[in-house]
Amino acid sequence: DPSGVSSRRDVLSRAELRAEYATADCFVLPTRGEGFNLPTAEAMAMGVSAVIVTNFSGPADFIGDGPDGVSVALPLQVDGTITHASGLVEPSRDHLQSLMKQAHAQRGTEEARRRGVAARSRILERFSPATVAAVVAAELEHVLLEAAAN
Repeated sequence: DPSGVSSRRDVLSRAELRAEYATADCFVLPTRGEGFNLPTAEAMAMGVSAVIVTNFSGPADFIGDGPDGVSVALPLQVDGTITHASGLVEPSRDHLQSLMKQAHAQRGTEEARRRGVAARSRILERFSPATVAAVVAAELEHVLLEAAAN
């Protein structure tokens, strides 16, 4: 595409997916609601320098600023809930457009590079196999101790 913008909707192998992330300048996923949101975590783990995702639900737990104040993502604002019963939100189209322009303007800059490094560090730090195993083990120990007490 002459615009430099691409969109994939087909199923990719792991190698193809890694190649897509490795060459991406930006990852955009304006969702109405997510659980953990693995694609966002994958993009961050691959060091994509501009990750734009709705600042709601699962991703809100890991897209905030890093300890040194470097943004690890470009959080997308919401315009409100679709329905209170559904718990879903409506991503702001205006803010999405603004963030995409910002990401494009920052391509290849030191700020973008630092954001990609911070994003990768955040995911590797919080979701490495060892870290996740330790969290699960601690939770299981808590459950077992609670069960033994009852």
